[in-house]
Amino acid sequence: MIKYCLILLVAIIPASAQTPEGVAEGIEIWTDGFYHDRQTAITVWGHTTHMAPVTILVLNPAGNIAAVDQTETRDGVFSVDLYISGPYWRHDGVYTITARAGTDTTPYAIHIGVGETDCDGTYLDAGNDGLYCIMTDNVSELYIDKQNSTMEIHGEGQIMIQIPRGILDSKDGDMDKPFVVYYQDGILHHEETSDGIIRMIQFEHPGGIVTILGTHAIPEFGTILLVMAACSVAVVAYRVYSSSSVLQGQGPY
Repeated sequence: MIKYCLILLVAIIPASAQTPEGVAEGIEIWTDGFYHDRQTAITVWGHTTHMAPVTILVLNPAGNIAAVDQTETRDGVFSVDLYISGPYWRHDGVYTITARAGTDTTPYAIHIGVGETDCDGTYLDAGNDGLYCIMTDNVSELYIDKQNSTMEIHGEGQIMIQIPRGILDSKDGDMDKPFVVYYQDGILHHEETSDGIIRMIQFEHPGGIVTILGTHAIPEFGTILLVMAACSVAVVAYRVYSSSSVLQGQGPY
């Protein structure tokens, strides 16, 4: 079974343009899943507040350029397909995809897994959104229900689970609120710690299924659909350039 490992990176977006409500200033990108084998293409799409061509740069695990692509935007929305082929895609591991609109925005980066890599935790089944590698102790299976913003945890004993905020979070406005952890009809005592990227939960798992309730799950997919609906446009067709032509036209990245 091919395994892939997800690493999430949160980039700081500069405030340099007026932004529609609910859309971050600068540039943000998403993918059609974080695990890809060599028979698939990677679809990258996003939104930018800078009306300039978007350059996509992909670095392989060795730090070399695997691909460079460029696309125009329509009302700030863009999309690019990256085909996993060529000598610089031969490495298994974590690839870095960076997007930049023109020369005035801070690049926005995400990481994806390509090929066979190891997961040191447990795979989270997110349905059509793919699998995610989550750092855990004593967890056998993980499932997420995006519609109800819940995560099911199968395991037993003292559980530790590090939940990336991009997968499941619990917020009251801009403030963190505690997750609700319940088993059958009762609430389980748990402990939480967090930072800007991860919410870590620890509790005693009685066996069977424990459910964690948050306020939203995998928000990046829902957010981009809202952006596209608000703009009322179709995603523009992408244009593929060779690495040399794009680098010569754009200058150093």
